[in-house]
Amino acid sequence: MIKEREFMRGYLIGIRYSDGCVYFENFAKRFIFELQAIDKEMVDYTSKCLNVLFGRKTTVRECSRLTVSDNSVWRVRTPVDKIKDHLDLDLLTTKNSKIGFVSAFYDAEGTLSNNSVSISSTDLVLLNFVNSILDEVSQGIIVGTIDKFRENHPKWKDCYRMYLKKGRIKGNKRNRIFFDLFSPQIKRKISKINNK
Repeated sequence: MIKEREFMRGYLIGIRYSDGCVYFENFAKRFIFELQAIDKEMVDYTSKCLNVLFGRKTTVRECSRLTVSDNSVWRVRTPVDKIKDHLDLDLLTTKNSKIGFVSAFYDAEGTLSNNSVSISSTDLVLLNFVNSILDEVSQGIIVGTIDKFRENHPKWKDCYRMYLKKGRIKGNKRNRIFFDLFSPQIKRKISKINNK
């Protein structure tokens, strides 16, 4: 159970630094943790983590808005005044918390396309941090290469993408090691590999 709780803490930290956020709500004078995403599995698991780790009885709700592709958006939201300090990067001190962090980061920002796992972010420092965890936890078997794939756009931030490095372990085998080790929660993001 301790390993699962460490994974869950890492997962919540990963959500906070990817699709989720912690913000101060002025009218209520409190800090809020919120996640909105199209993948209900990720939002459900985030809700479960908040419940197991902090006793938060959260409810996953469908938002009234749709994405531009007409996908439903799911939301979990809870006050976190007493727990927000438990969601910082410096608390990723165990192997399982680091695995949970990468799992959440892949769920939020990752994809499997053309037989290649990639993770994108506008935060190069954070993406390098994810890459260092990949290297550490996999003992050098899985390492990413990072490139800038969108820059100088008038309306968007520069964006970086990390691909799993091509090396001594090729293609599907490398991807399977990644998915077995980091256990993402969104099944559609790993289903392509299971069909090969």
